[in-house]
Amino acid sequence: LQRGDGLDLKLTAFHNSITDRIATAPSGPNPNYVNIAQSRIRGVELEAGYESDRWFGRVAASHIEGIDVLSGDVLTSTPASELMLEVGHRFPARNLELGWRGTFTQSIDYPTVSVPGAAIHDLFLTWRPDNHVMRDLTVQFAINNVTDELYYNALDVGANGFAGAWPQRGRDFRLTVGRTIEF
Repeated sequence: LQRGDGLDLKLTAFHNSITDRIATAPSGPNPNYVNIAQSRIRGVELEAGYESDRWFGRVAASHIEGIDVLSGDVLTSTPASELMLEVGHRFPARNLELGWRGTFTQSIDYPTVSVPGAAIHDLFLTWRPDNHVMRDLTVQFAINNVTDELYYNALDVGANGFAGAWPQRGRDFRLTVGRTIEF
């Protein structure tokens, strides 16, 4: 760390014991609702970020355990464990940022279906011009899911099975132009 650098850390932990929880039961595209006599949801989330004049990085991780206490089954509302890493470099003379983001999910086994993990890679470029005409503009270009991986949101599959879930978006290219207006 050098003078002017920033480091942020956040840790969250939770533990909930729930009696007579109403939940969706996997049943295809039309969910049924069931009562779960005793359930436990607990987890931990960590976020950290580093900022300097030229470099930045972020990490976020979450692990949540949702259990039907009587049966031992994983609750279908339990998300897969996830790790997100982001690193980037700034080019101050050109007002550019260039970065990579990786989102990694762990496989999860629900009572009736298993959802595989995924590794999604994104690239992004941000330009903030500083000349008079375009001073308040932000131009962003991103390539999301660079490797065009086929993957599912575990929560969609857990609630409805693969028959009721759509795959997440494949590779896409995004160009965004925004303008800041100050009052």
